[in-house]
Amino acid sequence: MKKLQKLSLIPLLLAGSLSQPIDVQAAEEQGVANLNLQNERGACLITLSGQNPHETEQTLQKELALEEVQERLEALDLAYQELNAEIYQLENEGETSLASAQAQMDVLLEELYDWYWHNDENFPNLHPDEQLQLIEQDEQVQSWQTYLQQIEQLIHERVAERDIIKKDYDQAVYEYENLLSEPLDETSPFDSEYNQCLLYPYSVEHIPAEQILIDQDTLPLENYLVQIDQYLSKLVPQAYRQVRFEDIYASYQRAVAQTADEELIPYEGESAYLTDEAIEKLSFKEKLTLTDVEKQAQRAAKLYQGNRQIELVEDAFLQLIEVKEKQFAYFYEINAASFGKIQDHLVNYLNEHQLNDDASIQQVQQLHRRYQMKLVFLNEDGRWRVNNSYGSGFSEDMSGKDFSLTDDADLALEEVGPKGESGDLDEIAVSLGEEDDDFISKPQARHLDYLKNRLNRPKERTDIKDLPKPKDKDTLAAMASDSSDSSQPKGQGKGSISLPDTGETRIFTYLGLGIIIIGCILLLVNLRLRRKERETKDDIDLL
Repeated sequence: MKKLQKLSLIPLLLAGSLSQPIDVQAAEEQGVANLNLQNERGACLITLSGQNPHETEQTLQKELALEEVQERLEALDLAYQELNAEIYQLENEGETSLASAQAQMDVLLEELYDWYWHNDENFPNLHPDEQLQLIEQDEQVQSWQTYLQQIEQLIHERVAERDIIKKDYDQAVYEYENLLSEPLDETSPFDSEYNQCLLYPYSVEHIPAEQILIDQDTLPLENYLVQIDQYLSKLVPQAYRQVRFEDIYASYQRAVAQTADEELIPYEGESAYLTDEAIEKLSFKEKLTLTDVEKQAQRAAKLYQGNRQIELVEDAFLQLIEVKEKQFAYFYEINAASFGKIQDHLVNYLNEHQLNDDASIQQVQQLHRRYQMKLVFLNEDGRWRVNNSYGSGFSEDMSGKDFSLTDDADLALEEVGPKGESGDLDEIAVSLGEEDDDFISKPQARHLDYLKNRLNRPKERTDIKDLPKPKDKDTLAAMASDSSDSSQPKGQGKGSISLPDTGETRIFTYLGLGIIIIGCILLLVNLRLRRKERETKDDIDLL
């Protein structure tokens, strides 16, 4: 049985022998329709890729204003980071830092404390506050305290400068986000085209490569692939992922196996082959479902049942593989730069960490199966390389498939398994161990710690963190939606509205309180009478 050799093979000659004589006018109309679809596909690729030829002057002015504010934000962020570094150095690094001075102060206090403990008989019996007063009179201690105060004052000055920069940065962020969320006065005709193209099942939004941020230091491989998974979930349309290459092969293999033992019956039903127009529609505009695949497979199997020519099944199968590849080419071109960046990062990461063992290969393959695209390939020498074939990479796997009537049908079904079996990448939670503090029970050690805390109290370190980045347009829109939803007070939602109090129940409340008060008074009177009666009986017994 011959193998599939060329994935681009379309059974045009075969279709001519099976169909009725071609109507020239119908063929011309179909050619025009197909050309229109190709033009629409090309227009959508341009539109979704963000290449807007109708940008207005107002849009350009807005972009210039955003760039100006962005430059100011970057300059402020740089100044903020420089002050952060200086504050950190003053607090932690070098012999002149606060941490170094406090450490030397601790050494001095320990030496003085030890000297007084062994040379002054009264010192061990003194209260810790009295010991403190004695030691803080030492000139060296006073000198170190003055030095520590100078460092802290310098740190406070730098923190104050940083606060001013942060205030300016927050104001710039406010301006940037206002500019970003400010609607344009005129609506570009490009918007309607964009929205229409985005409705198609294999369309995705354009994500600039600059927004693909992957941490190359992430370990292990599982956590690294989680980052890529998050981007691919936005770059690869759900409709493409729902029908896998293995699903198509399994459907055709199963359909052929079911008709293997049936008698020869000429097939006169709907064509098992797709027209050029249908292929073009399914490549971007109409959704290919598993039901569609099953129907085409059943038609191909019926065709095979009529003449036992397995090549007809293979040709029909190749058409759907071609459809999948055209779907891939469509959404890949929208974000080609972003896909390329992800592929380059992944190859560099795998080769840098020499991840060519079986476990690593399986994790990469799992990611490939989930999104039905091979980002990278493994060479025979154990080095990874980028998939530069301008294809999904799964078509090559299909080229080795055949439809010979063996146990391969059952095997194919087992390999495919239930839909969605590939599973998800799990993030690894890192648990931090806790260290137990040793408790020093000796009075001498406790008193020394008390002195250190009073004379050399550790300063709380300055919070060193990055400035918050401005929110993007999508985040601002989401926040606006959330704020409108949350403006309604809690408990005032639909189904939980309560009527205002008109005072009609107030009289019953007062009546209930009055009954309770009267009952308490009667109870107290009763208890007092019983007590007097008991005292009278006791007096009689004494007599």
